Amino acid sequence: MNNELKDKLDSAFARMDVVTINNMLTEYGERYPKDRDLWFYRYNLLFIQEQYDEAAEIAKMCVEHFPTSYEAYYYLGASYQHEGNVMEAL
Repeated sequence: MNNELKDKLDSAFARMDVVTINNMLTEYGERYPKDRDLWFYRYNLLFIQEQYDEAAEIAKMCVEHFPTSYEAYYYLGASYQHEGNVMEAL
């Protein structure tokens, strides 16, 4: 994902502009469905929308598809911690 798009997404997240975020992620996802950052942004969007089960599924998918990414494990750990599964989170 290029820096310009990341900056726009970060700005939309700061404003909590969910509609803009969703539109940007949908458009980008149609062109680059396997982009790692796309999935991390989707996770964050679902998490702030309190769609925790869906966010956890994305985190699990990220660990499976991007096993060398510390971010994937971080997001999975955050999902486990939110569920109260502290030992799994660690």
